Amino acid sequence: MDLRQLAVETDEELRQLEDKWFGIILASATPDKHARFRVGLLRLAYSYARLCCLSYGFHYAFSKKNVDETQLFDRVNKVLAFKPPTN
Repeated sequence: MDLRQLAVETDEELRQLEDKWFGIILASATPDKHARFRVGLLRLAYSYARLCCLSYGFHYAFSKKNVDETQLFDRVNKVLAFKPPTN
């Protein structure tokens, strides 16, 4: 089993779920500061889940010789570079 590929696929599923649900959440967003705080926590949880998933992929990739981890680095960079929209 290629855990690196599984990590990439799982990260992609998490990214798609995040896009789907944040589209729904932001469409029904209220100006309530508590709601904005909870949405921020949810964004943090998605980002943390993606980073945890990718860390397993890195661990597997580094234990193997001649494995290209560029795709994992690119995904981590996208997670870390995310800037939430300001309301």
